[in-house]
Amino acid sequence: ANNYTEAGRPEDAVGHWHDAGLRACGRAATLEAISHLSKARELLASLPESPENRTQELDTLTALGPALIASSGYAATEVKEAYTHALEISQMLGEDTVEYFGALSGMWSYYSSAGPLTTARKLAEQLVATAEGLGDKRLQLIARSMLADVVYNAGDFVGAVEHGRAGIALEPALAGAESDAARDDAEMMCRIWASWALCRLGYLDDARTMADAAFTHGMSRHSALVR
Repeated sequence: ANNYTEAGRPEDAVGHWHDAGLRACGRAATLEAISHLSKARELLASLPESPENRTQELDTLTALGPALIASSGYAATEVKEAYTHALEISQMLGEDTVEYFGALSGMWSYYSSAGPLTTARKLAEQLVATAEGLGDKRLQLIARSMLADVVYNAGDFVGAVEHGRAGIALEPALAGAESDAARDDAEMMCRIWASWALCRLGYLDDARTMADAAFTHGMSRHSALVR
């Protein structure tokens, strides 16, 4: 990557910086990943406008976002900037895409931590709508867990139960599909937000049943939330 950069061949260097950043992410070398991915982004800015370069920049920002969160936290300004730009690019490329969902998720992560929660709720509602438009049950489940999260923290306990249960209701449609950490966490968090909300509403037996289900579910998966 450095050789292509020094040779004045940014179009060849970009992919290598991006790949180096991904490898660093895989090793949890967060600062190294940020450095490599930022270099890829810098070089992309020097290249002509094209759909291919926009897609490459979106991929780079999508990889950069989690690294920035790991380094600086969800509410960091640089996290907002990276996901704002990713969202702008994904909107240009088409809103009914998995990439748009990913950029929107990043923005939700920022606003759910930094506030205001009204913005986080609107983003979560957009996530649900986008996932439903894509017909993707896995993304619908993840979006429901996000919406349950933000409405609970906004004090809408009835809404938290509703969206938590809506997420749980999607699980039979995913039976037999290969699982992953994001889905596992969403399945458990739907139960957790619903259980906490049920407790707040005074349904203590239902809350305990839901909480037990969350723990059992989490222990049977590879969720980092219970390990």
